[in-house]
Amino acid sequence: MLKQFLASCHLTYQLLAASPPAGVVCLTEKDFQEKISKGYVFVKFYQPWCIHCKRLSPTWDDLSNKFSSIEGVTIAEINCTQCSSLCSNHQVSGYPTLVLYRDGVKLGEHRGQRSLENLYSFVMRHVERNQDELY
Repeated sequence: MLKQFLASCHLTYQLLAASPPAGVVCLTEKDFQEKISKGYVFVKFYQPWCIHCKRLSPTWDDLSNKFSSIEGVTIAEINCTQCSSLCSNHQVSGYPTLVLYRDGVKLGEHRGQRSLENLYSFVMRHVERNQDELY
């Protein structure tokens, strides 16, 4: 009983102490083009059953939080089980597939390690090249 109470207090503290999450934007076939058409959008194409996608999920949330203060950068995801034709049209064949778009144009696909630092650096390299256009 005491252990549960302490765990509850710890969870409450974490929720209160943490900055509010910016949130990963969930894309659909209906809003995909509209959402990727402005600024930088880093999209995770995933399948819910994929173990690599499940492992990436907390890091993807952290990445979204890290970019929450940078205007013009969005971290998003699309479920390829629900949106299979869109994923197929974007030549997604493995999961997760991580693609960076700028104003609706594909800039590149991240193929390296999926650590928070590597994902952040991948996006920032592109953003810094065009920094004056962001602000």
